[in-house]
Amino acid sequence: MSNRFGYNSARWIRQDWRFIVYSGEDGRGMKRFKHDGKCGKKGGKTATGKTRLCLPQKVILELKKTRQGRNALHEQVNAKLRGSKGQNVQYNPIVLQAFQEFQRSDTFQDRPNKKTAQSIKTGKAIQIPLFDFDM
Repeated sequence: MSNRFGYNSARWIRQDWRFIVYSGEDGRGMKRFKHDGKCGKKGGKTATGKTRLCLPQKVILELKKTRQGRNALHEQVNAKLRGSKGQNVQYNPIVLQAFQEFQRSDTFQDRPNKKTAQSIKTGKAIQIPLFDFDM
């Protein structure tokens, strides 16, 4: 069974995912980004309803340390905004590598969501589906 990570998983919340907004360049030509909003909150979508790029804050801060990382982050933000609503966008190799390194270093694991009940017919413990699509 694969792990389910999403907006409500303890791992996802602990990783502090943020949406990224490109805010232009400063006087020295350095690309600037705002990443103060948490994913899924107000501001995480554009006016057209497209979802903004979300990454863990540690990955964003790591990428912002180098010019190459900022350029990769800018390309990724633009690719996400150019994609159609709900479309998955291929990751920039630099962003993907930083994200994978972060995921490998994060040892936190979600507890499995297993709800059990006693069967009326057999008296044995059975697993209850968590959602309608688990049936």
